[in-house]
Amino acid sequence: MPMALTDPVFTDCLTAPLHLAGGIQPHGGLLVLDDQQRFVGASTNIAEWLDKEAAQLIGQPWQAIFPSLPLPGALKEMNHLGIAGSHLRALKLGNRDLVLAGHHWANRTLIEIEYRQKHIEGELPDELAQSRGALLAACTAALATQSTPEQAAECLMRHIALSTGFDRVILLQFLHDWHGKVIAEALKPGIRGYLGQHFPANDIPQNARSLYVIKRQRLIADAHADPVPIIHPGSEPLDLTHSELRAAHPAHIQYMKNMGVAASFSVSIVVNGALWGLVVCHSLQPRRLPFAVRLLCEHMANTAALHIGGLRQLGRANARHEHSMYRARLKQDLQTRGPTDDAIHQQLERVRQAFKADGAWAYFRRTDYHCGQLPATEPLNDLKRWLQSNATAPVHGYNRIPDDLARHGALVRHASGALHIQVDDDNFIVLLRHEQPENIEWAGPPDKPDTHIPGTALSPRRSFDAWKEQTQGQALPWEDYEYEAASELRILLRELLDYLQLEQQSLTDPLTGLGNRQQLQNYVEKISLTESGPETFVAIFLIDLDRFKPVNDTYGHSAGDQVLIEAGQRMSHLLRDSDLLARLGGDEFAIVLPRQKSLDALRALGERLIQAIARPYRLDQDNTRISASIGAAVLEPGMTLEMALHNADMAMYRMKHGGGNGFALFEGDTRPTHPGA
Repeated sequence: MPMALTDPVFTDCLTAPLHLAGGIQPHGGLLVLDDQQRFVGASTNIAEWLDKEAAQLIGQPWQAIFPSLPLPGALKEMNHLGIAGSHLRALKLGNRDLVLAGHHWANRTLIEIEYRQKHIEGELPDELAQSRGALLAACTAALATQSTPEQAAECLMRHIALSTGFDRVILLQFLHDWHGKVIAEALKPGIRGYLGQHFPANDIPQNARSLYVIKRQRLIADAHADPVPIIHPGSEPLDLTHSELRAAHPAHIQYMKNMGVAASFSVSIVVNGALWGLVVCHSLQPRRLPFAVRLLCEHMANTAALHIGGLRQLGRANARHEHSMYRARLKQDLQTRGPTDDAIHQQLERVRQAFKADGAWAYFRRTDYHCGQLPATEPLNDLKRWLQSNATAPVHGYNRIPDDLARHGALVRHASGALHIQVDDDNFIVLLRHEQPENIEWAGPPDKPDTHIPGTALSPRRSFDAWKEQTQGQALPWEDYEYEAASELRILLRELLDYLQLEQQSLTDPLTGLGNRQQLQNYVEKISLTESGPETFVAIFLIDLDRFKPVNDTYGHSAGDQVLIEAGQRMSHLLRDSDLLARLGGDEFAIVLPRQKSLDALRALGERLIQAIARPYRLDQDNTRISASIGAAVLEPGMTLEMALHNADMAMYRMKHGGGNGFALFEGDTRPTHPGA
């Protein structure tokens, strides 16, 4: 049978399939079995452990080499049960004390062999080495007392440092762009630390990070040792994803040498399937670490990851609850008070605070609302156009100023972060975060990802001296739960707009678009308790159009409707925002006038209304005229709308009985005739 050495499929370190290394580290041996439990591959150094050359093993059944050991086919069943990873077994072979680690992956069973290590100075104390379960329990108990993800990860790092005894142990947390920051470390005397420094994303590229999610601990025992080839006949390269002994890429080996590190051990912190960080252990001398200790560290990291995930889930649940509470208040407030300017401003400020934004801009029912700190109008409009033209979803955002907007210094300062919520075709909310310049201290000059040319070799960095950089044009990133909350807010606002539209329809006269009797009633109830007093009062006008019936008889009801609409528009132009004009039916209108100070002012307004209504109306190329009779009454405290309308109706009847086209005040009203009277 022809033998073949598996060549490593190594190209550029950034893109190389690292799991197809083609070799192993020399401190162990490797056996490969197929599903028939026959050896189909082995490392070329396997004779050091089995006294048989690799070529002699190919094609032999498992029991021919290990007659006293059960078949390793059960490893495949363990995968099916979700019990993946390496499974250990101690073995005495002649005078050799060995440890076998087996796993099944990609239709192959891999058995890796190392010498069973005795206690080595600087590693676990004897009592802990004998009871790794006690250390796992101690780590679990300590984790339960940590209240933040960072504290839990540091607790894990301390226990891994105790378990391994390496010279330098650092906790590297991955940030949003995948560069890592050292947030904690444990050092032996005289060892350089990197606390607070950042490592570029290319130091641990995407292909390596993907492996760290699957294979959650990784030992490189000696950076100066040459890898051992694997004999594995066949055209497909051997998949070493789960291998304990997989050889490292030459670029990473050189990276370790440049850093002055002879051995490294890394443990992944994987939270909810995503790589949160790494505990990285460095030794200045070559250093082996027993299988059992490596798996102990992996178990501790998995336990810590569960606790970190729980803490993050709790934090997000609390944030979601806070967002839910403010949305409930927003809905209740706008439904109770109506979409007044004050109510919208108040709720927009609550939205801004809930999202930890520095500024907020809402466009709601054809009106702009602002709160917090915002750029001027021109850059703000440029931002709006950019957000709407680059929208990929109704809710989208950024936390680094786009190049197209960076020419506006005001946008860089005030809008380096933006979250855009397009409620519907017309209404939107934009939340802004200020620029957050940050002084980053890198562990050596960072090689930016976009400076690397695909297809060329990535050279490992030579310098790890501190190198400072100030970032610009970036803001605090929007969290996933904030995007979720923004989507929930959008749904709420769409429902609220539908509700307000239906409510408006129920309170609106369909012909003129003015309020109807129900809106008049609601408004009077709202203001009657707050707008009357010793200095001001509320007045009611009742307006009846004179000579309106001949318009309908002469020109038809369509023309009559047009006169009603135009008459309503003329009256609206003479009123304040706080006044309410409603059509009660037919040719009868009513006006509620809060915060009045004198009867003379009422008479003056009445005269202006009469003059406006009396101007000619153009109908079928003819000019026609109508007039109006207006009765007015004061809405006294405790008086209902019907009582006030009755009084105004009596005054209007008196005017109409006298020939119409005039203003009359209810005779029982005794308010001052002019301000200060």
